[in-house]
Formats: sequence, structure tokens, C-alpha cells
Amino acid sequence: MRVIFSIWLAVLCLFGTGSLPVRATTHTPASLRHRSWQRAAAWLHAQQQPDGSLGYVGVTAAVAYDIALAGEDPAGPTWSMNGHSLLAALETATPAYVDSGDAGQIGRVLLAVAAAGADPRHFAGRDLVALLQATYQPATGLYNRYNNFRNALALEALAVAGRPVPGAAVTALLAQQQVNGGWGWQVGGSGVDVDSTGLIMEALAGAGVPGTHPAMQKAIAFLHSQQKADGGWGTMYSAASNSNSTALALRGLIACGVDPEAASWRQEVADTEVTPVERLLRFQETDGAYRYSDALAGSRLMAAADVLPALSASYPGDVALLEHLYFPVLLRRSLTH
Repeated sequence: MRVIFSIWLAVLCLFGTGSLPVRATTHTPASLRHRSWQRAAAWLHAQQQPDGSLGYVGVTAAVAYDIALAGEDPAGPTWSMNGHSLLAALETATPAYVDSGDAGQIGRVLLAVAAAGADPRHFAGRDLVALLQATYQPATGLYNRYNNFRNALALEALAVAGRPVPGAAVTALLAQQQVNGGWGWQVGGSGVDVDSTGLIMEALAGAGVPGTHPAMQKAIAFLHSQQKADGGWGTMYSAASNSNSTALALRGLIACGVDPEAASWRQEVADTEVTPVERLLRFQETDGAYRYSDALAGSRLMAAADVLPALSASYPGDVALLEHLYFPVLLRRSLTH
């Protein structure tokens, strides 16, 4: 023990006596998010159709993006059925889906293809980047003149694909923010909702808008005002918490560098503090799926598609253990056990 203590003193002299980066006990352990992600992903894999798809093109694309984001291969054997991978199924369905010219649909496919490491310029016989750029309207800065959510998908897709996002497109989306800090799905509308706000925050952050930007700060305040007493979010404050809205709110906050597990975001429920992540995890069912709300199953496929990125993301409260501090931590454990 005396030898270990001497080594420990030497380590302190070498590295200093500053506090070691350890996770605060008030945060939901990353391991819980990881296990939840694995269970949800296993459930999604069980839903794959014989052709490798998840039935709906939009969901297939969204999940392909989600799992690629977490480091898995949507073109690999793990995500294949009868020799048909998830990405191959998306490739088969892509022409009819993107030839509609809808920026949101093109964006969803582009996100999946780019995240999976495939070539978005040559996918299913289509140049997805060119198709998306063709929807851009320089006069307005919009990719879709009706829907802010789809504009956000377009911006996010370009960023993930490593393509420049027009400054006018960022300005146009910022201009759609309402006085209370939220965004709604309708371009030019006055309504706001949590889902659109969270995704737009994520898209703007990906396009280079920092979390310190006044618009982002207003959006953060808006989400704080919309948080429910149970720790989650509904589409709007008058609605009950649901998994999609809670996940999208978390994604927007994380993209802005906000720690949604900090004290200001915790809610007291039955004398127990509940973090937003803990509330999200409570929507997961025993089979691994995520239900829409406590009362409604809803579309469990779409719920999972929205939730997975919120589970696989790196949270500001997740402090990575630096390699050069690993040995000191082992020593500390040896001294306390």
C-alpha cells in the first residue's frame, strides 16, 4: 500500500491536483442510454421486411442515418434480411421517393447515404446533392417554400454530406423564428412547436450557427418554457409528453452545447428528480420499442427513428476520461477499495 501511495503522490506532482474529469452523479449514465439504444435498434432490426426495408421509405432512410450516426453499417450483414441490407432497400426505393422533388425527402435520403459513407452523387442512379440543390430558391433562401421542418432536413443533409450551406438559407430559417423563440412547421406561419424547434436548432448548429447566437439562446429559453412537469416535452405545452418531441428537444439542446441533465432541466416527480433523458427512457417498452406517449403507442417506428440520435449523442455532461489520466484513476480506485 505504501508503494502505491508513493506512486500516487508522484502522479499528483506530474499531473497536478486539479479535479479529475468524472461524471456528475446527477447525470443519467451514458451506459443506460447506450443499452436503451441497443434494445431499440434490436427491435428495429426485428421489424425489417424481407426486402431489407422498414416498410416506409422515410423511416428506412431515417433509421439508416441513425445507425450510421452511431457507427453501425446499414449496408452490412447485421442490418440485412435475406441478403438485402437496409441501405440496399433504401437504394431500391430512392428513385420514386426523391424524383418527387421534395427537399425534405431528398434530404432524408442524403443524410442516410452520407452518414453511411456511400457516394451521394452516385446513389440509385441519382445525384442526391444536385437534386437537393435544384430545389433551392435563391430569392427566398428556402428549399421548401411551405415547410420549415423540411428546410431543416435540407440544411442538415448538406452539412452531413460536407457540402456548403448557403448563407441565405441559414438567414431564411432564422427569419422564421417567432418572438417566443420557437419555430413552427409552416413557412410564414405564426404557430410554434417543440419538434420543429428542436430539429431546426440541430440543423442550424450543423450549418455553423453557434449555441451562443441570440436566436439559439431564445430557442433554448423557449424549450425551457415548454418543458413539462414530468421532465419531458409534448408537441406543445398543452399536450402530454411524448417520445418524439422529447427526443427532438434533447437533440436541439445538445446541438447548442446545452447539458439537458443540468439542475435547471430536472423536474421533481413524486419526490424524485427526473432528468429529461430519464423521462425519455420511460417511453421504452419491454420489447425495446419506443411508444409515442404513455397513453398511445403511435408509430413506434417513427418514435424510434427520432429517439436513436438522442440516445447515441455525446452529451455535454459526458466528460471523457483523458488517456493520460487513466492510470491515476486506477490508482485512486486501488486506494479506496
